[in-house]
Amino acid sequence: MTLLPRLRAACAAHPLVAPLLAGALARVVAAVVGVGFHARDDYFHVLEPALRWAADPSFDWDSSDVPGAGIRSHLVPRLVWLLLRAADGLGLDTPTSVLQLVYLVVGAYSLTLIPFAWLAARRLCDERAALLAAWLMALHFALPYAGTKLLIEAMAMPPLLAGVWLATFPTFRRQLAAGLAIGLAVWLRFQVGVAALAIAAVVGWQAWRAAG
Repeated sequence: MTLLPRLRAACAAHPLVAPLLAGALARVVAAVVGVGFHARDDYFHVLEPALRWAADPSFDWDSSDVPGAGIRSHLVPRLVWLLLRAADGLGLDTPTSVLQLVYLVVGAYSLTLIPFAWLAARRLCDERAALLAAWLMALHFALPYAGTKLLIEAMAMPPLLAGVWLATFPTFRRQLAAGLAIGLAVWLRFQVGVAALAIAAVVGWQAWRAAG
């Protein structure tokens, strides 16, 4: 069996295969071709401290004059710092190749948006809406680009969507997992706390309606 029939068979086997493949291809292109930054935040709040740590492990970001120092989470810059170390271990020595590696890894992570959106929409709506949500996460003009950049708000989307999906289940374990997922999203981007409060309010209202 040649590659094309195998792809067709895989796409027919599960509705998520096609949007995942399309989303992966779009993100690879965005990571390889779109080397650069979307805004000042993805440089100064993520890459700049990561580069400083790579040059000097004792660098104190919180007390430095780098924008965002003292108010931003260390989580994403530290993860990017690990990717910089990995790039160095792989022998990547040009800024373009290092950024391409970082963007490819971030893009692979952003692919989790597709199944989480599909699961959430299937729970909240129906199969048709779920498939539409999956394709929007895969190919919406902003997402392959934003999903490969160091935008903290884009990185917060997968755990936020995972939390939305988990919050639709009334069991304690799923609700606890939803809180942890949304908490991770808030850790990545503290402004997501507004969405967390809204989700908590909806869950509380539904519980009150069910229990009285």
